[in-house]
Amino acid sequence: MKLFLKWLALGLVLVIAGLALTASWYLRWDEIEPPPLPGEVVAGAIDHSGLQRQWQAFVPETAGANAPLVIVLHGSLSDGNVARASTFYSFDVVAAREGFVVAYPDGIDQHWNDCRANASYAANQLNIDDVGFVRALVSELAERLGIDRNRVFVAGFSNGGQMAYRLAMEAPDLIAAAAPMVANMPAPGNNACEMADVAVPMLIVNGTADSINPYEGGVVNLFGDTSRGEVLSAEASARYWADLAGYTTEGERETLPVTQQDDATRLERLAWESSNRPSVALIGMQGAGHQFPHPVFTGMRALGPTSHQADGAELIWNFFSNTLGSGL
Repeated sequence: MKLFLKWLALGLVLVIAGLALTASWYLRWDEIEPPPLPGEVVAGAIDHSGLQRQWQAFVPETAGANAPLVIVLHGSLSDGNVARASTFYSFDVVAAREGFVVAYPDGIDQHWNDCRANASYAANQLNIDDVGFVRALVSELAERLGIDRNRVFVAGFSNGGQMAYRLAMEAPDLIAAAAPMVANMPAPGNNACEMADVAVPMLIVNGTADSINPYEGGVVNLFGDTSRGEVLSAEASARYWADLAGYTTEGERETLPVTQQDDATRLERLAWESSNRPSVALIGMQGAGHQFPHPVFTGMRALGPTSHQADGAELIWNFFSNTLGSGL
């Protein structure tokens, strides 16, 4: 009996150790050091609506007067520091090459007050004025860094992607284009924002195997929290903006080139493009989860597969820069 109990205890220890190792593997992501880039990271705080709001920005040496500004909005349970790190400093790398400023503001209690009506986090429940904060941030960076107010772009991940939709709907005068990642538009009964009446150029980057933001639409489920409610499908989200821009076609579909043969994910693009209308595009990451795409690094495994077929920052800046070239 004693021998049996001894082996039973040893077995339990091994099982617990195995579960701990498995959990550790799923929660790991490729944490890297900031690359040595020519430029500096500056930070500041803005008093807005009785709250002190924090931000940081990477200002490359290549950013001259009237540089474009890309604002990157973090996801749930996150902040600007994590937004830089979890995108593997890719926006900084592209900014250093292309000469734009990239800003990473912080939400309230690690969230943004997006359009979803009943989300449980404090930013939503307290109805934080995040649109006003982003306006104030643009003014601050225009005064402090001399960025071009006419070339302000916003990208966002998950909750930050939802906030990017809100800015496109309620502040189209502020931004030149938007790029929500792993975020679908809220369904009509779940949208507490003023619907847009002006289209802005829109790039949506979503994974088809996303267990949090369902690609085909439905209830957003963040590890059991369903308070974020229902969203449209990824294609319906893109078509909303295409319809608003005045497109009447079904859009053009293409499969983007495979760059990593050993990566099972693929990138499919659905786009509406015209020389006299705002461009709208959806990049569906086939087989990818709730992840930022990167050719080398992998996101937290608990969020599903990472697509290594492209760099998310490159995809987004390519769309933004084409918007600049079109004059829209």
